[in-house]
Amino acid sequence: MQTFRARHCIWAVPLLLWLHVAPGTNAQTLAFQQTERQTTGKRPATIKLRDAILLLRDRYGVNVLFEENLLDGRSVSEDAINLKKTIDENLNNLLNTHGFQFQRIKKKTYLIFSAKSSSALGSDQIIEGLNGISKRQGNLSMLPGPALRGILPVRNETAQVQVSGRVTDDKGQALPGVNIIEKGTINGTSTSATGEYKLTVAGPESSLLFTFIGYKSQEIVIGDRSVIHISLKPDEQSLKEVVVTAIGLERSRKSLGYSVQKIDSRELVNSRETSVASALSAKAAGVQVTTSSGAVGSAAQIRIRGSASLTGNNSPLFVVDGVPIDNGQTRTLASGDGNAGVVHSNRSIDLNPDDIETMTVLKGPAATALYGIRAAAGAIIITSKRGSRSAGKQSRISLSSSYIVNEANRFPKWQDKYAQGAEVNGSPQFRDPSTGVITSFGPEVSSLTYSTQPSRFTPGLIVPRTDPTSNGVPLHTFDNIGNFFVKGSTFDNHLSLSGGSENSNYYFSLGKLNQKGIIPTEEFDRLTFKMSGDVSLTPRLNLSGSVTYSKTGGTRAQQGSNSSGVIMGILRAPFTFDIANGFSDPLHEPMAYSFQDGTQRNSGGNVGGYDNPFWSINKNQYKDEVDRVIGFLQSDYEFLPWLKLMGRLGLDMYSDNRLEAFSRFSRVLVAGGVSQENYLQRSVNSDLILTANRKLTDDLDLTVLLGHNYFNRTDRRQTNTGSGLNIPDFFNPSGASTLTGSTSMSRRKLNAAYGDLRLTYRNFLFLNFTGRNEWSSTLPKENSSFFYPSVSASFAFTDAWDLKSDWLTAGKLRASYAQVGNDSPIYSLYNTYNPSSANATLITSGGILFPFQNQIGLSVGNTSGNPRLRPEVRVSSEYGGEFRFLKSRLGLDITYYNSVSRDLIVSVPIPNSSGFTSTIRNVGKISNKGLEIVIDATPVQTGKFTWDLALNWSRNISRVNEIADGVESIGVTSVGPLGQVRLVKGQPFAVIYGNDFIRDAQGRVLIDDARLMADGKTPNANYGFPSRNPNPKPIGNTNPSWIAGLRNTLQYGNFTLTTLLDVRYKFDIYNGTRGSMNQSGTSKESEDRYIPTVFDGVKKSDGAVNDISVVKSQYWYTGVGGGFGSGVNTQFVEDGSWLRLRELNLSYRLPANWLKKIRISGATFTLTGRNVFLFTNYSGVDPETNLNGDNNAAGYDYFTMPNTRSYGAAFTLTL
Repeated sequence: MQTFRARHCIWAVPLLLWLHVAPGTNAQTLAFQQTERQTTGKRPATIKLRDAILLLRDRYGVNVLFEENLLDGRSVSEDAINLKKTIDENLNNLLNTHGFQFQRIKKKTYLIFSAKSSSALGSDQIIEGLNGISKRQGNLSMLPGPALRGILPVRNETAQVQVSGRVTDDKGQALPGVNIIEKGTINGTSTSATGEYKLTVAGPESSLLFTFIGYKSQEIVIGDRSVIHISLKPDEQSLKEVVVTAIGLERSRKSLGYSVQKIDSRELVNSRETSVASALSAKAAGVQVTTSSGAVGSAAQIRIRGSASLTGNNSPLFVVDGVPIDNGQTRTLASGDGNAGVVHSNRSIDLNPDDIETMTVLKGPAATALYGIRAAAGAIIITSKRGSRSAGKQSRISLSSSYIVNEANRFPKWQDKYAQGAEVNGSPQFRDPSTGVITSFGPEVSSLTYSTQPSRFTPGLIVPRTDPTSNGVPLHTFDNIGNFFVKGSTFDNHLSLSGGSENSNYYFSLGKLNQKGIIPTEEFDRLTFKMSGDVSLTPRLNLSGSVTYSKTGGTRAQQGSNSSGVIMGILRAPFTFDIANGFSDPLHEPMAYSFQDGTQRNSGGNVGGYDNPFWSINKNQYKDEVDRVIGFLQSDYEFLPWLKLMGRLGLDMYSDNRLEAFSRFSRVLVAGGVSQENYLQRSVNSDLILTANRKLTDDLDLTVLLGHNYFNRTDRRQTNTGSGLNIPDFFNPSGASTLTGSTSMSRRKLNAAYGDLRLTYRNFLFLNFTGRNEWSSTLPKENSSFFYPSVSASFAFTDAWDLKSDWLTAGKLRASYAQVGNDSPIYSLYNTYNPSSANATLITSGGILFPFQNQIGLSVGNTSGNPRLRPEVRVSSEYGGEFRFLKSRLGLDITYYNSVSRDLIVSVPIPNSSGFTSTIRNVGKISNKGLEIVIDATPVQTGKFTWDLALNWSRNISRVNEIADGVESIGVTSVGPLGQVRLVKGQPFAVIYGNDFIRDAQGRVLIDDARLMADGKTPNANYGFPSRNPNPKPIGNTNPSWIAGLRNTLQYGNFTLTTLLDVRYKFDIYNGTRGSMNQSGTSKESEDRYIPTVFDGVKKSDGAVNDISVVKSQYWYTGVGGGFGSGVNTQFVEDGSWLRLRELNLSYRLPANWLKKIRISGATFTLTGRNVFLFTNYSGVDPETNLNGDNNAAGYDYFTMPNTRSYGAAFTLTL
């Protein structure tokens, strides 16, 4: 009965005690008067305190309760009211000077009382007591004088003590508006704009309760202290948390009908990653991040809930402060496809992590529907740091600096038993580099010595020990890996200045990063400058803006399927060849890699093989420099308290200048060559948004948003290429024998109208409808307009049914349905013309280049355009719930989703008789479904020690349902005859495709047991060996069964230890490096070449278990057991599962009383590590690698750069 009565009192009080007395002024009048004074210089007028309180009531739509005569005779200045501040800040400012206090006893109900009042009653009991008054005296428009004194006894002032202090967040920044309550009473206050507070309490035995939305509450016993400083920790999973959603809308997590995750700046910065994309690893469920390699400035592939387009963009949209920006990876044309050349960057690397306040991951179509086609694959919403408004005009200076050491994580194992050479009639023979033989199938190293006869490539000719010319110095292998790779470093500094006044704020920052790679000449630099601010020109008009300039770029090394690639030049070269030529500093000694005539010293005698890695990094250049500007200007105007208009204009523009050159005698281009390339991208984005908020009834709130979006992107590319260098190492096209130039430009425009309608019932039931109609310039006119709707709902059942208890703190259920899509690539509608050229790249030389003899060569493209294309469509449904237990010490967020993408745009083959090889059609279909689980907990929380943990777990199952009639698969990437990554009908997205062994019906490998060939005379060389099935098929799945991240944070006093475990379970990776090393005889695996072996399988003739013993020798490793030609791909498909300690940080925050003496508000010192440990059965450099970077391929390792392990120190200082 007691619970029933209290529950009904909650709904009755706002009706019984609503104040209907007309205020003496209103928000509009006050705003006009304040503006007039600013213009005319008039002195501010005074108004009654009672009228000021009622004005705030109307302005913020709240209920304000006070005794009938409590505020009589009190006046305040009109300027004491600041309508840009919160209701709590305004009440605190008005009441403190008059000896009054206030308490929020319900979300929209405030109680004002004398500071002398105190009680051991809670809010519910106060409400029930007030309800009793209304029952006795009827429906009151004002509380009678004795009303509160009947409920709240007078405070005993003899034992009172005053407590003051400052409340900050975990980074030391002030938190304004924090509620501070003397526990068991309604005595309380809130912090000022600088986070400071003062409160008089009953005595030393009192406890203070600090609460703030989005942060964990904290309770402190006062004791004998008069000054208490508090640091509140974020409560990331709180249902009250505010998150930034599509088009910059701030929404309560409680109201969202779809899953989002927020990552704060501390998590990003602590990773010490150069790129914010890589810093996301293991931090959000359903988000898979794969860094391409450990090279400086490496790209990272991000996939949210799998891939939804067969050939289109599957990367999420990046949005910075409401402005969509480009995060593409643009390859250098001169390097050809992604299998060769250098490691390119995503453009998100231009962002400085130190300037980011939060990142919000919008996962499903319902969350991104308002962004339309650009966010079909999800969105990452970045909110930048900004200054805080403060009446005291205080400035804040923050300095951070870190120095990180990077080292190669691991390398493939290699054999050091056999020397350079080849088998001749079954006998291993040594071959000198001058012969051009580059394989390592020679005799044992221990059987060879140096000779007294000279050699250009080694300290002497290499001969058998028994040779008369032997000088007795034994041949040995060289640590070419150790002699080439170095420890890299990252030195990162950031300085910021922020602050503000009552009507404005500002933020300035300067960042400088220098990263030196694990390859000696590799270097990446980033310079960033950012300034932002906003100002309230009038109480109704606010202007805000930001501009960020960045300069990034550096020097990169060649990799991949590339004769100048440094990894290939080491791992395929015989380890009996010293790439350093005995020099202690080969990087700066030309004789280590070249001869006096300028020719190259390499293991292939400069007639074959690969570049000496020291030659490649000294003589072959790649440099890039990117200048970028990102900015926006925004205006917000408030017509009425419930009607607002926002206009925002955003710009993202950058130029990317590149130089790629190969010196004469380089193996990739013997005559030498140079390419200069300039890429310019400019995107303009504008939004105009009208928002209305109205309370339809006491229980029902309505929010309507109407908007228009315009997007215009222009890409321009200019390339000048010269082949055949007339002047050695003069890397300018003007010095080349053959010149080729090309210019390309593309434009894309989008227009969109969108709307958002939200209904809120009693703050526990939320219904959200959105719709967006887009017009795309890349689609035909009749199909250019398309509409995408979404609907989502959230039900906070613990609020609706009053189910909150100590074990169930909060809970909600959510569901959504949405449709999004994608338009076609540019120039897909019509036939195109391309310059005729037999040599489009530097790396692939030969043929004729046009213009040739003053003749322009153009030819029709191979792909026929399709003027009837339609947009791709993705339909998705999502269901889930969020639950908080044990006073919010345990949280669970679970989501199930199911999406189907159809009408996918695919290039399909057509008969050559048409004059084309392919055309573009809407024929593909892909499905993704999955489960995401997020758990956060605080297992231990004592006075000084706290243990927090957060677990992200997700599983995605993808399937390519349809491609096109007669098309079973589409290639994504491959290297020559090696295994491919393809999209195969009926298979998961991006499977490994290749050849297997010949097997019987039971799947057993068949062993050739015929001693003679079919002629009955010739010995069968394959006797006792398995054979290759010439028909390729899917042989591996690059998609993990599940991924997870587990963060542990242990805090003791001022010490904080943080670990992040990253798990990726059961996925396949194609180790093309191992196959190629087998072919060359340098792999550790090939060391068993002369050990008798019995292959697993059954005999082809009778199915009996194989018992034939053979010696593999060179025959096996350059044939079926190798990575080329007749090699079997399945033997190089490996399990890439891993468990790694992704991050390890130990930080110490210097005590505030130490710093106060030198006027420093905060200082933290941190020891940090990244990729500290890796546990995996993969035999390559690292299972987290991807030769092709950020494209639709995955799981392909072919002489990619090794990943890195990092450790170092950092400090932050705040003034």
